[in-house]
Amino acid sequence: GTGTVTPKPSSSRVQTAVDATPGDLILVGYSVGAAGIYDRLREWEKQPVLAPDPARVLLIVTFGNPENKFGGRNRTNAGTGLPAE
Repeated sequence: GTGTVTPKPSSSRVQTAVDATPGDLILVGYSVGAAGIYDRLREWEKQPVLAPDPARVLLIVTFGNPENKFGGRNRTNAGTGLPAE
């Protein structure tokens, strides 16, 4: 985020929730929560041992994301967004 608002706390909460949730997962985030999901996806790419089994992830929805490449306020900041693949 901008200023003192960052996605790291949301990203950490996503990890905690995923670790504590058995079965299928649906991840939903709005605004900085959406940026937190993007951050967690990047962390899972770097450290796959932390990631849930991809078969458990049924849906990921982010909206109002400041990292949105189509107009998010933070879209040009280093380390934001998702890989093209």
